[in-house]
Amino acid sequence: MEIENYPILYRGTVKNVRLVKACTEDSAGIAIFEFSSDSSIKDYGKLPFETPFKGEDLCAMAVQSFLDIEALGINTIFLEKINPTSIMVQLVDVIDPEKRDLRKIQKNRLVPLECIIRNVVTATSSARKRMETGNIHPLVMGLSKLPDKYPIILPKMFFDGSTKLGATDDYLPWDQLKLLSGESTELLNEIEIQTRRIGQYALKKGSTLGLLINDFKLEWALNENGELMLADVPLAMDEITSAYCGSSFSSLDELNPNLPIFVPAINHAPDSYVNVSKQIYRDHYTAAHPDWCTALEEAKTKKLCKSEYPVPSPPPNTLINLVSEMFAGLRNLWAPTNKRHARLLSESTQAYKDWATHYYKVEN
Repeated sequence: MEIENYPILYRGTVKNVRLVKACTEDSAGIAIFEFSSDSSIKDYGKLPFETPFKGEDLCAMAVQSFLDIEALGINTIFLEKINPTSIMVQLVDVIDPEKRDLRKIQKNRLVPLECIIRNVVTATSSARKRMETGNIHPLVMGLSKLPDKYPIILPKMFFDGSTKLGATDDYLPWDQLKLLSGESTELLNEIEIQTRRIGQYALKKGSTLGLLINDFKLEWALNENGELMLADVPLAMDEITSAYCGSSFSSLDELNPNLPIFVPAINHAPDSYVNVSKQIYRDHYTAAHPDWCTALEEAKTKKLCKSEYPVPSPPPNTLINLVSEMFAGLRNLWAPTNKRHARLLSESTQAYKDWATHYYKVEN
């Protein structure tokens, strides 16, 4: 299948969406997700470098997750894999809830929300910032008080949400999200139930692989029968924050209560767990380019166009290649029937720690 023959409907920072068949009021359309090896962090947009083979790794993890989630009896948009970096999916309409009443459109449309599952709050998590600024109370997250240190494993899975169709994703209380999205109470209840089911699946699979799933995001839609279905790529390195622990565990309660996660310039403990998602790039820019991070936040606060955002420098080639190896190791664990030749994740994460310990200076 020559996917270049199909027009690009949407050009994203990490994937293009190509149109095969348009959706109508009564039937879903068909699209192609074409994954790139680009990355995006901090709502910046496409970063000025590529991670070799990332598109293939993302695609492999996405396909495996779609198949596993469908085995749970949950509908998804997935139809088939086309090539190493592309899949065919059902296409639904994206409707602005400010322009039309979505409760009157009960099929073939996107639910304009992002749904987030949180198991761990890290030092760099948006949930920490929201608690410390008073935008969310610790009690809401199941905590009796503001944590003294991070990361912290939450006492139970936390279901969070944010807007979807704006320039940035805004975390808001559910009464505001319900009002902005125009969705019914019944649909939001069903979304929470199915999101938590996927959260349970992710935790269980991760624990057998030695992966601590800190958090992840999902999107939902209504299919041509009016049924809920998973609408975007689930549980791949751009949708999750996960740390490799090095060995399997049966419960989050078994993990070190201090939860030593390797954070450049902050925690270089030899026994620390290593982030194996695009969080590695977030950590790099926070540690090595704090001025760019500050300037970017100022640009977003001023509501500048993305073309006016400050341009970051690419990471060192050594880091990019290490990330590529870690992504391969993550892919090989998550989708063992569709592997890419690479070192074991235990070896590549150790290589990363060895390099990063010397590259970044620990704060006093």
